Order: sequence, then structure tokens, then C-alpha cells
Amino acid sequence: MLSINVDHELMLVYEKEMEQRRRQHCADMVIFRRNKKAKQKALEVERRRLEEIVKQLEANMRNAAAVCSTEENYQSQSSMDMLRELVVEIGGLRNQNIALRKRVGLYAKFQQVLMEAGQPKPDDLILPIAVKSGWRVYFPNDEPSFHFYPFTQTDFNDVMDSSFTELSTNPPDVSLAGEFMGWNVHHATVSSNAGDHSLVARARFTKHVRCSLQEAYWIMSKEEKDSWPVIVTPLNWGGAAQRGFSSVVLQQFNENSCVLVRNITGNDEVNLRYICLSQRSRYTERGGKRVITYTMVITDSESNKRSRSTETNLDKVEWVTEGGANLTLTETHDNTVAV
Repeated sequence: MLSINVDHELMLVYEKEMEQRRRQHCADMVIFRRNKKAKQKALEVERRRLEEIVKQLEANMRNAAAVCSTEENYQSQSSMDMLRELVVEIGGLRNQNIALRKRVGLYAKFQQVLMEAGQPKPDDLILPIAVKSGWRVYFPNDEPSFHFYPFTQTDFNDVMDSSFTELSTNPPDVSLAGEFMGWNVHHATVSSNAGDHSLVARARFTKHVRCSLQEAYWIMSKEEKDSWPVIVTPLNWGGAAQRGFSSVVLQQFNENSCVLVRNITGNDEVNLRYICLSQRSRYTERGGKRVITYTMVITDSESNKRSRSTETNLDKVEWVTEGGANLTLTETHDNTVAV
């Protein structure tokens, strides 16, 4: 009986804490919306003020030009002097007008960004890396959302360098298992690094392809991020027409390096999900031969791990925190590459 009471009290404490967090989240969202509305209002006031200045300057220019057609002020100075002064004044006013119009356009863009912030598009949204507090990530197919804490450039480079060394420079020991559709298949099963006594399958597929390294690089550079392989899928997931598959870009360090989250909904409606660091191309040289590598690494962080433990939809989401894929193209001859 004592154990049941203790469990009940712990459950009440947990529910109370979750309710406080929900209330705090609601309060934070109210403050955010108020601040956004205040900023939009301030930008609108500033835009109107600048437009009034532009209108006044245009009126001054018209008045100044009208003076040229009168002889009212010609008594104190010559016609040529007056004309030169008017030309200089009109040029200055024109420059001010251009500068003010640019400022009005800039404020209009800021206002548009603020208005669009309330309606983010998950497929296109790439948020700033410097937001250390993280943000809520929403998927295009209404899969359960989650809170994401970003990686620094240093974190990204450390993970990619470690993976490059492990998979490319010192590939894991695997045994030849056979041939499949022209590919030599090497396979091994090793212990997971997660410490839960689970097993991880490692496979390497090798083949020689008749094309130049430059042609292979050009083909790969045209591929979209969503066309890259799905590293992990649920059991019995056919993947026909990418059914139940969503991919969102979380961070973009440069045109070849980014952080993705991928969600695959299984037949049991459970969402298999992982955060992936992706590097599209990396030139190196090995034994006098040019080498290009494309790397995807599933990763995690302490901040994201703690954040996931507070989510309320744990029964609908299963996170994968280990795995990866690496494609290496090695130039063997002018028109042949080893994959």
C-alpha cells in the first residue's frame, strides 16, 4: 500500500510540473505575440514617417524647379549662378530621395519577415544558428513536433571529422558476404555505442563505375537533400512514393553542410525519427588519387536528449541516435571511379 501511495504522489508531482511547464509555455507565447505586434506597429509608424519625408522632399524639388521659370530671385544674382545652385540642390534632393526610399523598402522587408514568422513553412525554414535557446520544429504532414537545440559550427565539424576518419580513412572491419546486383557486399554486426547491449549492422557496398570523377561530382551536385538515402526505416515500411516520410532542414552552415531531421511514419503510426548532419562533398587525396566523399551522420546532444524526455508524445515517437552513411568516389582512371 505504501508503494502505491508513493507512486501516486510521484505521478501527481510529475503532472503538476508538466502543467506548470505548459502554463509557462503559454505565457511565453503570449509575450512573444505581444512583442511581435508591438514591433510591427513600430515599423508601420516608421514607414509612414519616412514616406511623409519622401513626399515633402518631392514637393521641395518641384518648388525648386518652378523657381527656374520665374525671374523673382534673379535681382541679386545672375541667371547662370541661380541655375547652378538649383542643379546642385536638385541633385542633393534626388540622392536623399533615393536613400530614403531604400530605407522605406528595408523597413517594409523587416515588416514582411515579422508577419511571415507567425506562419513558418517547415520545408523552407532555415533558422539562425545563433539561437541557443532552440525552437519548436513542425513537420509538413502534421507529425508530432519537438523542441530542437542547435549545433555550433564546432560541434558539426567535430562530428563530421570523426566520422570521416572512421568511415573513410579507417573503415570498419567487415567481411565479404556476396554479390548483389553487381555490387560487392561486405557486412558485419557490432555492439552499439549506446550502452544498451543492442547491435548495429554495418555494411559496405563497392563497385567500379565507368564515368569520370568530374561527371560523378556534377551528377551528385544536382541531387536535392531529400533524394539522399534514408538511413533508418521502420520494419515492413515499403517507402512507396515516400509514404509517411518528411524531412526538415534545421540549420544551414553553407551550401554543402546542413543539419536535417527526418521522420518516417510506420504502419503502426509510430514515428521513427533521427537528427542527421549532412556534408555533400569533401575533396581529399589518397595515394595520389582524387577522392570525393558524401557523409550523413545520425547524432544527438545532451540538450536535445533532455528536451525529448519532457515531451508528452513519447508513445508516438521513437528516436534513433546512432548510424550513418558514407559515399566515397575514388578516381582510378580518367573515365572510371571506384564507389
